[in-house]
Amino acid sequence: MRTCHRHAPLAEKYPWPLAEEHLWRIPGCQPSRTVPTQARPPLAETLEAAARVLDGQSGRIGRPGRDAAGWLYCADLLADGALDRELRTMSDTYGYSRDVAATHFLSAYAGGVAGFAIAAYMLHSRVPDVCAAGMSLHAAPGGWFDVTAFHSDRVTVLADDPALSAATPPAVDDRRHTPLAGRRAAAATDLATGPTADRAIDMVADRDVLRQRLAAALVGHFEPLVTALRARARLGPSALWGMVAGQCGRTFLLTERTTRDPDIGRAEADAFFALASPPMRARPAWFEFVHRGRRQTAMRRGSCCLAHRMSSQYCTTCPFTPDSEREVRLREWIDTQGDDGLAVG
Repeated sequence: MRTCHRHAPLAEKYPWPLAEEHLWRIPGCQPSRTVPTQARPPLAETLEAAARVLDGQSGRIGRPGRDAAGWLYCADLLADGALDRELRTMSDTYGYSRDVAATHFLSAYAGGVAGFAIAAYMLHSRVPDVCAAGMSLHAAPGGWFDVTAFHSDRVTVLADDPALSAATPPAVDDRRHTPLAGRRAAAATDLATGPTADRAIDMVADRDVLRQRLAAALVGHFEPLVTALRARARLGPSALWGMVAGQCGRTFLLTERTTRDPDIGRAEADAFFALASPPMRARPAWFEFVHRGRRQTAMRRGSCCLAHRMSSQYCTTCPFTPDSEREVRLREWIDTQGDDGLAVG
């Protein structure tokens, strides 16, 4: 398994915002290559590795049927009242206010979309296609998403990725494509996983460029949703983007389960948030302590999810939780996980 131990120096920030059509102008971007359809797509092994660090989530390649139960097409979320239905269902099922439903839904959605993208980047130095038109999420009890489906095998890799040995350059430069543009088992059977014409590998020269692509793709995916939620809840952009940033930061820290490196997740998160700002300026801060001889890094989120309105208790990551209480509760949480426990909920 490839890990993230061969990191290049962290990148300088590219000017923001970066329009999608300008991504190919980033130094180091190359035309895509195609993978023989009989070969196992590189993204498949990457999603398997990512699932091992994400709690209760799995990733799939394929497009769910339109009538498949429990699936949300990301591209449909802002059409035909779909977002309003999601928020209303959450309010009716769990008794959430409109504001709490908005923060909970956005946090769950961000975990489903960004979780696999960031874990793939950290563990295999690969970035899947996270455009809304190419993703679906499967709903799980509790208001979360347990399966993330990527409709296409398309993935962006580094120039030294082993997957390129099985790939062939295109006959022509194909830069016209837009790479950004119980229940769990049942969800897997709903996916169409046959050969796809979209199976291709995009190559970039170094990790700095790959990180820029990751940040631009995720901000581009979430921006329309954040705008739509602002019109439906009494929440400002920092509060909403803080939910997205919290899920991104959480995933960076969770990858320590595989990398065994207590520093790289935090360093990569810092570089990512520098690129993803100003939208994600309400990023989490780090909270460090030593537990049973092991250094732990936890988060203090940049905005409150409002869950305390329903439970009368603030989260361990909440900016309103006193650090002394945060540390006590996190120590208890780590001890429930065994020897490899992390201060990440």
